[in-house]
Amino acid sequence: MAYWGELIVGNTGTGTLTISDGGQVTNTGNATIGEVFGSNGSVTVTGENSAWNNTYSLLVDSLGTGTLTIADGGIVTNAVGFIGEIVGSNGIVIVTGGTSVWNNNVSLYVENGLLTIADGGRVAADHSSGIVYLGTFSSSSGTLNIGAAAGETAAAAGTLDAAAIAFGDGRTR
Repeated sequence: MAYWGELIVGNTGTGTLTISDGGQVTNTGNATIGEVFGSNGSVTVTGENSAWNNTYSLLVDSLGTGTLTIADGGIVTNAVGFIGEIVGSNGIVIVTGGTSVWNNNVSLYVENGLLTIADGGRVAADHSSGIVYLGTFSSSSGTLNIGAAAGETAAAAGTLDAAAIAFGDGRTR
């Protein structure tokens, strides 16, 4: 399936997108999961050769509630990734499984949300200056779990591949 333009899952209500069994989705604009207050978006990309390719940014929880799960060999690719873009949002991204990958071709911002990389999953900020920013604003709180989150059952680690991780006001460092 190819979609030419912006792709929104969970705009003013609840939206779900599942890409599985080698399915492919491509869009040439920004993609948003959970766009407005009160909305709920959920995307799952699972299975070998299953892929979601975004030409521009991917926002997981802009103002609503957004969840992205990449599992069992699924691949998601975009230019810049955002988790929990706005204060008060709380995006969740889980990348799990040995060949599961989230490629951010420039950078990744974990502003108000949670990124978990487990069981051999891989998250990359691939640009030569590719940086993962965690809670870059004083009002933000980004969380990165490699393996399991505190208090959860232990899980094998995943891989974060980036030139640097910037904490706090990372934009100025």
